[in-house]
Amino acid sequence: MGLSMTYALKIAALAAASALAAASASAAPVQWTTGPGANGHWYELVSSFVTFDTALAAAELATPIAGYDAHLATVTSAEENAFIFNNVFSGLVWFAGSDAEVEGVWKWVAGPEAGTIFRNGFVQPPGTYANWHAGEPNNAGGEDALTGFYFGGLTWNDQCVCATNRYVVEYSGSGPIGGGVPEPSTWALMIVGFGLAGAAVRTGRRRAVAEAA
Repeated sequence: MGLSMTYALKIAALAAASALAAASASAAPVQWTTGPGANGHWYELVSSFVTFDTALAAAELATPIAGYDAHLATVTSAEENAFIFNNVFSGLVWFAGSDAEVEGVWKWVAGPEAGTIFRNGFVQPPGTYANWHAGEPNNAGGEDALTGFYFGGLTWNDQCVCATNRYVVEYSGSGPIGGGVPEPSTWALMIVGFGLAGAAVRTGRRRAVAEAA
């Protein structure tokens, strides 16, 4: 019975991983090449609804292109916020901001800006950018992750890391303007899914051994 249960867990876990990948839909990456602040970075919307931690991991695993590194998007200027809103944004999305380490101290946790604080309590440090919606962040019920949502534009909100949202992958670096298009991040999400599947299988095997003993 223990071995059959392990097999069933394996099938279920693999099916879940496949479903996760199949449900993933990535819009074609868009490169920011013109206008004030244009940085040559690529931005990609991944339409799968995942938790904050999953979005962080999947974004970093996205297939990079020469001269670029993939990560969950960081938004460091009004121009970048506007570009994402006009070209990539859809509904509600994760960005790579968090105050999980120290409540009220918001910083970027991915990309070249990782570690940069953009809100300290009620103070925005000089030289940083933020676009919080009125009354946000409010930590209602323990909210430690940054989302962007539509309210007359792309404004920011704090949300529980346990929530599930779409997310934006940013490809940062000094690659050429108009360079090759990155591979869709669906594959990265598939890798994360199979990692979760493997963990489920290993747990099932340990349970089966314990029951046999």
